Amino acid sequence: MAANNASSEGEVLEHKQNYEGFITLLKWSTVSVIILLILMAIFLV
Repeated sequence: MAANNASSEGEVLEHKQNYEGFITLLKWSTVSVIILLILMAIFLV
């Protein structure tokens, strides 16, 4: 039982790290798209 609980805690930690990475990727992707749109508005309009 204890071994199962320990692996569950490890899985939760791994999921949290994956979630943090996903949020970071999403944040930088959003910033990149906003910058791209601003540059397009400046140079293409």
